[in-house]
Amino acid sequence: MNVITEPDRLRAHESHPIDSREANLLALGLQPLVLMGANWNDPTASALSDTEKQHLQKSWQLDSTADVLIAAFELVNHRHQNVEWRRMLELRGRLAERSEPTPHAWLTAIARDGIDGDRARAFVDAIQGYEQELGAGPDDSVEAVISLDAFALAQAVAVSVWGVGLGFLSRSKSLRLIGHVNEIARREFASWAAFGRSYAVGSAMFSSDGELKRRGSRQAAITSMIMRTALDPASDGPWAVLPWRI
Repeated sequence: MNVITEPDRLRAHESHPIDSREANLLALGLQPLVLMGANWNDPTASALSDTEKQHLQKSWQLDSTADVLIAAFELVNHRHQNVEWRRMLELRGRLAERSEPTPHAWLTAIARDGIDGDRARAFVDAIQGYEQELGAGPDDSVEAVISLDAFALAQAVAVSVWGVGLGFLSRSKSLRLIGHVNEIARREFASWAAFGRSYAVGSAMFSSDGELKRRGSRQAAITSMIMRTALDPASDGPWAVLPWRI
């Protein structure tokens, strides 16, 4: 089933559990795994076709065990680093600790920090535009995104799984990497919903160079559809039943 065209249910591999600790760890990479057409709970990526494997190898430059390990390391430690973006989101986070961060208050804080006004306005407009694509959370709340790091952390999980499917990593080695990524993510995010929103907005921002563009909006719409399905108990969403704290 294609979750993009038939989002009522995420694909789970029948040979692997959906409620084990391993499944919980794998669920952190659910968004990029599902986008690639994989079963989110399959630690071996066995459903990948030869064409999909070739695409992965080419797009991620994964031709050896070292390539997979380096890719995972870079994603965890550098996280598609953009220092200015990170700073502006940190300022939004500080505002959010006191009250809802309005666009005006956020832009004022950014200006005081000395960041170029035109770049700041484009960034704020893009973040808020993509947040609108996500809509409210499962409890009708709208949580401000203050980090895009879930995008890289979820990809690190997916790369570790793909490494097994490509024959470069053992399942045990992959699981150790995935466990390490999860330790970081569970400290930095408070819930599946917060993590999923960060990933969705991050995927849109990095695909559109931080501007509000049609390509980014499409990316936000697709990833938020996956997120909403994952959080929906009526669709057997794994994030609806798996605990965030493990």
